[in-house]
Parts: sequence; structure tokens; C-alpha cells
Amino acid sequence: MSSYEPTDIRQRAAKTIEIQEPLLDGGDSKVQQRIKRPRPSLILRILIAIKWIIIVFIISWYFDALQGINQVLEKDTLKRKIFYISLLALLSMLLIFIYLQYYIPFTKKASPPKYSSWNTDDTLKKFIPIATFMGLIGVVGLLFSFWHIWGFFGTPLVIFSALKSIIHIINIL
Repeated sequence: MSSYEPTDIRQRAAKTIEIQEPLLDGGDSKVQQRIKRPRPSLILRILIAIKWIIIVFIISWYFDALQGINQVLEKDTLKRKIFYISLLALLSMLLIFIYLQYYIPFTKKASPPKYSSWNTDDTLKKFIPIATFMGLIGVVGLLFSFWHIWGFFGTPLVIFSALKSIIHIINIL
């Protein structure tokens, strides 16, 4: 059939549906390929973690992060209390992650949970919103605690690079 011959609209629609159906049902769709992507090797994960640790050391040296932490801890102010609360919130988020990722699979002798379908698993449905809220409290608290020391550009840079390096260190496990 050439492109100049008139075709029925139903036939064109049927051809379109035939083309789209394999994308929805087939096992080779791009969406499913992204989900099934293999985990990077241990050496690559270690190299990425080392890269982020070096980045954090450079940023911490440039902004003199230890001096900033000492400034917050020396004064008994609201910022110090918020700093402690934010550290406690980030620690609780880390403990929830360790509980979900390592403790539950170890005790139940099962594979680690799939976080992509967290809203269907009863255990994850309880803990993921709590961990998200704790992470939000922790990051906002750290931003508020150090904003007067490192300013508009430095505070998010120091905090997010430090958190990114911690995530990559945990990813090694």
C-alpha cells in the first residue's frame, strides 16, 4: 500500500495500537531495562566513594568546616540545639535504613526490600515516610545552624557534599 492510497482510519488506529502494545507488555521495554540495571562493581563503588570523600575534604578545607562546627557548639544558643536535633534526625534516618536494608533481611533470611515499590510493602510503607521526614528535618536543621557561618553558597555546598559522600560510603556495603 503506498502512502498516497486512502486508508481507513480504523486500520491506521489498529496499526498504532499494535505498535504501542509491545511497549506496555513486552519485557524489553526501556522502562524495565532501567529497573534491571546491574549494580556497579565493588571497585567502582569504592572509587566513587573515594572521589566524594576527596571532594568533601577540599570543600571542608576551603570553608573551614571544623571551625564552623566549633562556632555552633561553643555558644549555647538555639542554633546549637537545632544542630543536635538535626544530627539526631539524620542518625534516626540512618538507623531506619540499616534496619530495612540489613536487619530485616538477616532475620527473615530474605532479599533486601525493593524500594521502587515501597507503597505495596507493609514494612516499607511504615518506615519510608518516617525516614523521609527525619531526613528533611536533619537537612533543614543543618542549613539553619550553619547559614550564618558559611552563607548562601557555602552552607548547601558543604552539607550536601558531606551527605552525598556518606551515601556513597554506605553504598559500598
